[in-house]
Amino acid sequence: MPPRVLGGQPAISDITVTVTNVGGAAVTDVTVEVGGPINWTLYPATHTIEELADGASVEVVTEIHVPNNPSPTTLRKFTASATYLTSAGARESVDTIRLQQLELGETGTMAELRNNVGTTTLETVAAGDYDGDGNSFSRELLAELGATPGATVEHLGATFTWPDVAPGEPDNVVAAGQSVELEGSGGGLAVLGSGLGSGVSGQFVIHYSDGSASTGNLGFGNWFSATPAFGETVAYKMNGRNTPAGLANTEFEYGIYVSTINIDPRKTVSAVTLPNAGGLHIFAMGFAPYVPGPEPTAEPTGEPTEEPTGGPTDDPSGEPSDPPATQQPSKSPSAAPGKPTLPPGTDLYTTPGKHHVGGRDWFTKCEAYSQTFRCQTDIWATTVLRDGAGYEQVTGWVFNNLTYLPMMTRAQWSDNPLGYKTAWTATDGRKWYTDCDSSVTGRNGCRSYVWANLVEVVKDANGATSYRTVHKWVFNNMVRFK
Repeated sequence: MPPRVLGGQPAISDITVTVTNVGGAAVTDVTVEVGGPINWTLYPATHTIEELADGASVEVVTEIHVPNNPSPTTLRKFTASATYLTSAGARESVDTIRLQQLELGETGTMAELRNNVGTTTLETVAAGDYDGDGNSFSRELLAELGATPGATVEHLGATFTWPDVAPGEPDNVVAAGQSVELEGSGGGLAVLGSGLGSGVSGQFVIHYSDGSASTGNLGFGNWFSATPAFGETVAYKMNGRNTPAGLANTEFEYGIYVSTINIDPRKTVSAVTLPNAGGLHIFAMGFAPYVPGPEPTAEPTGEPTEEPTGGPTDDPSGEPSDPPATQQPSKSPSAAPGKPTLPPGTDLYTTPGKHHVGGRDWFTKCEAYSQTFRCQTDIWATTVLRDGAGYEQVTGWVFNNLTYLPMMTRAQWSDNPLGYKTAWTATDGRKWYTDCDSSVTGRNGCRSYVWANLVEVVKDANGATSYRTVHKWVFNNMVRFK
């Protein structure tokens, strides 16, 4: 993969792709295709290898020609795919993706990058300017909440060190594309801060020690009124703020928030690139622990039984809406794709209509989605809904899962978190994770799960039934690759 390229500068660099045969037998007619950002020229983009013996490796090199005025995004994606013929005569393929960060901002630790005085004492109010009008958080009020210089504080399972700086000195970072040196691992990057105006959000880039990267969006509401705007949690709220004249506005609440971005728990984070989002203030960052979801069963979902079981609650988060537009694959398979044609179904999840399988009634409907089809399967079942202070049994059609048909390649799904192993938080605040190519998903496919609220039935030793609300990972959809 290419070395770092400075943003805004025309350049020529090389991508080196190593193709290794680990399949146990020689393969032939190998074609390697290399792709990059739109309007970037890659030459040659296609390489051919006549034969590759078992265990052998071959390197192919492609030149990158960076345009004179590249788009301002700081993250570039390069892809490489290889297709080949096996000894049995079957044509198979493999894809890889590399996210490349451009060096556009300052680099350093949080302490080195602090550029704003956001907290003051009554003696140092003149130095504060959190909002551009000379106002700041009160250190005295923060101390009452445990946020003192150098203190260890915990929020959302993450441990932070509150900025250990003298009053009147810079104690937070205003996000402007800086790369923060930060080492650690876990299930999420946790960020402690707040915003201005109507709230501020942006894309964070998480860099791992193996050279890979992932992204996630995070935002904070205005510090005034301590009201979240992007699904964040209030970490501290206090009545009043420091103004150039001293403590004032005590009839209002001012807040600092905490939020997380899902990261790959298998890897070690080495740095985080902040969004270029003036008004987004960050006091500290840390790592939330990884809490794995329960191992899914071989069945596509925990089917409701004839007894009331873990059905949707009054908050039907177990039946999510369509994935946000940002999750949709960004590339079409051709410059002018035609409308896809629904292929014949292969099972009840891909065949439209009503089915009676395993003693249960199912109903599937399919619709066009990008360059494939998405099928929704419902099951006739009895579930339990929360009804005010009690619970109600409801029988009817219940969402079971979505199935994306095998009409798009893995590379075409590369911009969609439903198409590769990851974990993330959607724009509505719900947490998801995707598993691929495992014993559960099978080869050449992925399954995604959403963290949801469910009602479970509990029976005591005498057979008496009661209910409880639980939080758990629920199977939502499967992607089958072409």
